[in-house]
Amino acid sequence: MQFHAEIGKILFCKNPEEKIEKFAKFYAKFCENSVEFESEFEPKPLVTPSYDEICTTINMRDLKRPKSDKMAFFLHSIAHIEYNAIDIALDACYRFLGLPREFYADWLEVAEDEIRHFEMIENELKKYGHDYGDFVAHDGLFKALQKTQNSLVERMAVVPRFMEANGLDANFFMINKNRKNPEFKDIIKILEVILEEEVSHVFKGDKWFKFACEKFGEDPENYLKIVLKHYPNSFRTKREINVSDRKRAGFSDAEIEKLFELQRKKMKKIYFIRHAKAEKLGPSDFDRKLSERGKSDAKFMASKIAFLPDMIFASGAKRAKKTAKIIAKEIGFGADKIEFSNEIYYSTSQNLLNFIHGVDDKFQTIFIVGHNPEFTEICELLSDSSIGNIPTCGIFGIEFDADSFKKVKFGAGKVIFFDYPKKETK
Repeated sequence: MQFHAEIGKILFCKNPEEKIEKFAKFYAKFCENSVEFESEFEPKPLVTPSYDEICTTINMRDLKRPKSDKMAFFLHSIAHIEYNAIDIALDACYRFLGLPREFYADWLEVAEDEIRHFEMIENELKKYGHDYGDFVAHDGLFKALQKTQNSLVERMAVVPRFMEANGLDANFFMINKNRKNPEFKDIIKILEVILEEEVSHVFKGDKWFKFACEKFGEDPENYLKIVLKHYPNSFRTKREINVSDRKRAGFSDAEIEKLFELQRKKMKKIYFIRHAKAEKLGPSDFDRKLSERGKSDAKFMASKIAFLPDMIFASGAKRAKKTAKIIAKEIGFGADKIEFSNEIYYSTSQNLLNFIHGVDDKFQTIFIVGHNPEFTEICELLSDSSIGNIPTCGIFGIEFDADSFKKVKFGAGKVIFFDYPKKETK
């Protein structure tokens, strides 16, 4: 049995059950030392993912949660990651030739783990009446394989040490966020198993990244440079870094500090939130209250927010104050920390910009809850984009390559988020 040729058959197999069965037979032979490594072999380039006949794939940024079957969609997303991880491990064995047997043993062991992870999650998915392939899925991990298929150094840096290490952070976040949710009781146990075993996978990536650097004369200190070459916006996230597990996986204190620096570096984000639907009448415009639909919309939009801002500012008008308080409560931001300002109510685009310039730079990400037409106008001016209208309870996020809110200026922002209650029904 020829090693690389047989691995290729498993890697490119389109049927999950057949792939898993073929792998089990091959892995048994490998462990028995009944497999020979070819002296000459030319791997095929990666053109399409092995799951292209199972899943409809779209760009990661276009992936949206469905209005129903949210838990099934969540589980399907994890199953898709684990299925990709099987191919990630297999492709490392298939593509990179002439390496120590230990390299191939490590990644076959990873593939075995990932198959088990996939099967555990798929079993949970079936409880909700769905199978792998029932939902659309992103092709981000496959694209990472394509980008790095000609370099062992870049493959180990980008896939295990960047993307899978990010998974340590994401899994840690999901476990802590949902630990008290009874619907997640069984899922949490699986996620904890996956997290523990993924630490060893990232550790293997760390080991072979350093091996590849030595073999090909690359400085391991260039890790971040390699990642940023392929993903310029890497590490610009508010998600908590899972420091303890990253250290167990081989990250040094210096590297982790650099990750924190990149998180803090030249990044200011402003999320403009128009107040939710209000009653048409009140003692005055300033005193109009939220309607019942407005309260419901505010809770719904809060569910779209997967992070905590550093500060929430809101207009002093009743409808804006209530919107801010509902969202703060739903996302776990203390309502007593909200800062209310009538400057946001009695405002123009220029006045709003002046308000932003006065925000303390100890904050990186802020929410501002206020009103139209000023919010639509300033968002268009800051992002140099045409919006037309931010609907009630719409959230418009803009990112600035700046280290101070004083440097925020018209035309300098990049749109990073735009959603509103009725968008889901369009």
